[in-house]
Amino acid sequence: MRISLHKTVCMTLVINGSWCLAQPLVSRDDDHLQFQHVTAADGLSDNGVTCIFEDAEGYIWIGTERGLNRYDGQQVQQFSGPGRAPCGSHITSIAQDSAGVIWIASSDKGLSRFHSDTGGFTCYPGDTLQSTGTLSVRLNHITALNDSMLVICSQDGGLIWYNTRSNTSISRKYPITSSLSSLLGWYHSTLIIDTGRMWVGNLPGGDSFILDPLTGDERFRIRCNGPDSLFTKTNALYCDQRLYTGGWGPGITSFQADVQRTEHYAPLKDEVTSMVQWKNGTILTGTKINGIVQLDKDLKPVQRYAHQRRSPNTLINDRVRCMMTDRSGTLWVGTAGGVSLYNPHVWQMHLIDLYGGNNSDNSDLTFHALQQDHDGTIRISTSHGFFLVDPTADSVRQIQLSYDEQPLELTGLFEPFPDKFMLGTETGFFRYDKQNEKIIPSAKRSISSNLMFQVRSIFSDTFPNGPKLIIGALGWSNTKVDPLTFEAKEWRGRLEGAIPPIGMLNCTKKSTNGRYWSSYTNGVINWSKSKLSASDSTVSYTSTARSEHRRLPSSDVSDLLIHRDTVWVAMRDAGLASIANDTVKFFPPPAHTSNDLLGLAMDGRGRVWCTTNNGLSCFDPATLEWIHVPINDGGTFTQLTKCIAELQDGTMAFCVDNSLITFDPNAFNAFPDLPLPYLTGVNNTWGAVLPNPDGIVEIAYRASSFDATVSALWPMGPTPLEFVYRLEGVEKESHVVDARTPIRYAGVPVGEHALLVRVRDAYGRVGPEVTLFTVKVPAPFWQSWWFYVALIILGAIVMWLISRFRQQQTMRLQSMRDHIARDLHDDVGSTLGSINFYSEALKRKLDEIDDPMAKVVATRIGNSSREMIDRMADIVWSVDPKNDDAGSLIERMKGYASDLVATRGIELKWNTPSSLEHVKLGTDHRRNLFMIFKEAMYNSVKYAACTQIHVSLNIIDRKIELTISDNGKGFDPENVDSYNGNGLPGMQTRAKAMGGQVHIESSPGNGTAVIAIVPINATLPRSGD
Repeated sequence: MRISLHKTVCMTLVINGSWCLAQPLVSRDDDHLQFQHVTAADGLSDNGVTCIFEDAEGYIWIGTERGLNRYDGQQVQQFSGPGRAPCGSHITSIAQDSAGVIWIASSDKGLSRFHSDTGGFTCYPGDTLQSTGTLSVRLNHITALNDSMLVICSQDGGLIWYNTRSNTSISRKYPITSSLSSLLGWYHSTLIIDTGRMWVGNLPGGDSFILDPLTGDERFRIRCNGPDSLFTKTNALYCDQRLYTGGWGPGITSFQADVQRTEHYAPLKDEVTSMVQWKNGTILTGTKINGIVQLDKDLKPVQRYAHQRRSPNTLINDRVRCMMTDRSGTLWVGTAGGVSLYNPHVWQMHLIDLYGGNNSDNSDLTFHALQQDHDGTIRISTSHGFFLVDPTADSVRQIQLSYDEQPLELTGLFEPFPDKFMLGTETGFFRYDKQNEKIIPSAKRSISSNLMFQVRSIFSDTFPNGPKLIIGALGWSNTKVDPLTFEAKEWRGRLEGAIPPIGMLNCTKKSTNGRYWSSYTNGVINWSKSKLSASDSTVSYTSTARSEHRRLPSSDVSDLLIHRDTVWVAMRDAGLASIANDTVKFFPPPAHTSNDLLGLAMDGRGRVWCTTNNGLSCFDPATLEWIHVPINDGGTFTQLTKCIAELQDGTMAFCVDNSLITFDPNAFNAFPDLPLPYLTGVNNTWGAVLPNPDGIVEIAYRASSFDATVSALWPMGPTPLEFVYRLEGVEKESHVVDARTPIRYAGVPVGEHALLVRVRDAYGRVGPEVTLFTVKVPAPFWQSWWFYVALIILGAIVMWLISRFRQQQTMRLQSMRDHIARDLHDDVGSTLGSINFYSEALKRKLDEIDDPMAKVVATRIGNSSREMIDRMADIVWSVDPKNDDAGSLIERMKGYASDLVATRGIELKWNTPSSLEHVKLGTDHRRNLFMIFKEAMYNSVKYAACTQIHVSLNIIDRKIELTISDNGKGFDPENVDSYNGNGLPGMQTRAKAMGGQVHIESSPGNGTAVIAIVPINATLPRSGD
């Protein structure tokens, strides 16, 4: 049976009482161990951490006094709820066997097994771990020997070997000679030394045992040589052939495991609760109340790491319960206040506090220049003098300078001539004695009492009349100055030799070819010493340059960096640009980083490092790639200054917040591969939903919203990962969340849409896009194809029924009209004909007698009956269905007109296109058109005294136009009385009833035209006509 060695962390039992360290330990701000923290505020079930374990996948399991947690570097997952949590809440130990199964021990309810496929737990009650009739649910520690054997330390059941495959166990207790023999069977922890040896720490007495891990046979016991016979071992560490133990008592013991049987005791005035091997042969020991103490090979304290209230990156709590180093080298420390972790990959930058930690008594510094002297000293020019830093010892010396009893704000130390130094300040410049760090008194003052001359650069150059200084100042641009005289008059106003500035000068740099480059708030200029006084000799690069190849994205240039033939340009709010061969190229930083660049420096690999208002950025011209470099954990420093430089040993240095920070740029040459995101949960209106085996989450159309939480296994970054996501088919732009913020969508459209997610780390690197799941929103029934088909069929049926109803209605109405026409013709017509016949008979009888009055009455009766017969004929004609087309109307009009003009000698002319004959007309419209025609014809015949009448019936622009014109005497249309007063209003009324109009064109002596215009749709017969 093979033994699998696993990394194990001991749980420490704490008893009441407190101890203080008596001997002096080094207590100082730690430059090496700086911590990040995971606490209950981040999701831990409790801050009282009892054990920490790293599984085979890299997840960090954290046991607390109130539950079990798993941490992936982004979020903490608590295991809680029925079936979703281990049996006990007071977790004491976590282990993983070689089959990958996670086992959890608790001090209140025994052993639990985690099922990774379901996320649930199986509980093993005390009768499973039965030992000679004693039930054991109070467990201290687990060690997994292989895929089927666990060694369990209990508080009352001895040392238990549990076979997970056969579900059987055996228990052993090892006799001791102690007054506490009644506590026999309490074992704290075990430690696998090798395949044949296992260390066991027990409660009573100070001895511990070396056993065979498989059989449990005692190899030998380690005798306690400490001053206290009750000294109890709770934890152990094996490294470099030595076994170290700590426990309930002050100090630590060690012995050579292969040759010794008696341990060596080293006193410490605090209990050692846990230990890990550290760098250079040292050991980190966690203590009960004094944080972490680093011991050398001789177990002498060399460093202490303790909690400091004002320093967020110190240990979160001094009560250390457990410690572990994971496979990446990260130190995990469980304390009474949560978890502190030190990741060496995060803390790559070394910080030197310029005030030595006494910032509360000092003013904030304004940084102007960072440079390194020939002897390696780092010189920082600030608002409070020089700070000289020895990088080999981290020692700092401050030199404050004054002039005329006024303190000077220094902007840089310049060496215009060999071994001749000039001091730049915010109020002028001075000769400077660098060896003695003091100003050299000059014959002439370099500044005036009321003059601000803010120096940014000092160079020397050769001119025909001797060497001169070229001094750049904030509001004065670049000026040529005699280095010997310092004539005061030269400082009055703008100097004659100054290049006219295009803005406030930020810096001036000199290239190897002798030309100068100056950056301003309004652009960059390139100039030479020979043209110092000629403004038209400069080459300008601005955002408004006429030549596109000289156009910058922004004119506010904060710094320049000259490397060979390329000038790198840092711009505020625009990023980075280069000028080479008189051509500008633009390199914008990624959108999630800052484009507000402040200072520039180049490392040995040719990468450009940029300080920004949001951290540090690095651009690689070889790959054209940017990375964002957090300052250590990214939580302390963000707003940087323009002071950054490469030091002589290749390290980079920059200034921020009263501190100097140095780092090796090669630490950022390569990065580990980014993890892939994974889904941790999906919820919608109805609760949690799970993707099916095909990765599809189906949600209803009426509740087409969901929340998705994602994470990634990445416990090594300086800051948590970000997740860049989009919903395919819904949006093209991506959004960003962290692991604690759910991805939310509402109103997802019908269809299948993949949720695409990428991770982005603190350096700005983006991983591949991964489909976490596909959300499917089924179409509602009214958007289904069968619904559209059914709707079309239903619509067709309804239309057919409506058509059928209208057809039947029309047939009934036509039958009624036929009946009415027959009745009018047969009954009313015959009756009127009889009246006419009888009136004629009466008239003949009256001719035999002489009664004029009777004759008049008889004549009127005959005329009225004949007129009624004519009108009745018109009504019968209009309601007869056979006359529904325009052809019948035309025939009726022609018949009437012929009868009317037959005896008058009037010529009739007709213009009726054959296309009109089949146009359908409604009953009212046929009658109205005919009555308008009849009235107009009657007026022409009776009043116009005409010899010709022209009748036209046409369709023009979907309108029927009826025109009756004559060549009669005409009349004045404005004088209605001159025309048939009753006829014209009647025609207008009939035309309006059809949605049309009638107008008359006439003048005295020029005939008359009556024009009726009716929309064609108004003439179509309706259902029921």
